[in-house]
Amino acid sequence: MVEREAAAKKARQLKKKQAYKPDTEASFNWSANTPTHGRR
Repeated sequence: MVEREAAAKKARQLKKKQAYKPDTEASFNWSANTPTHGRR
């Protein structure tokens, strides 16, 4: 249970970081993971 909370906290911090500083590599990985035609 404790480690799960720690993981959630880490994920939240990561999300906050990406919010004010969108990483180009992260966006590239996201686009690569989505289907080529993408979602409209």
